[in-house]
Amino acid sequence: MLVATGMGASGTYTQYTQGSLWVQVYSPQDEQIFNQPSIAVAGKAPAGTVLSMDKAIFVVPESGDFSFPLTLDEGPNEIELVASDALGNELDIILTVTYQT
Repeated sequence: MLVATGMGASGTYTQYTQGSLWVQVYSPQDEQIFNQPSIAVAGKAPAGTVLSMDKAIFVVPESGDFSFPLTLDEGPNEIELVASDALGNELDIILTVTYQT
């Protein structure tokens, strides 16, 4: 898996790439600290990419944008986002964020 950072219309993102599959995560960034318990895991991926997080499954629409609501527990939280495409490429993205009151 290749990991790179960049800037887009929605701000800074981290891009994860495996084969022809790529996912840009705008929020959250790894090791980010939040002072509210509700956040969104948001980014861009090719249309038709299947994303799963916790028990939710989402197919990326034509716009390429995705957003999952997430409630954080106090302290460190591990977020696992799995992306797959029709060609059999798969990305397992793990981010750690912290919720501090």
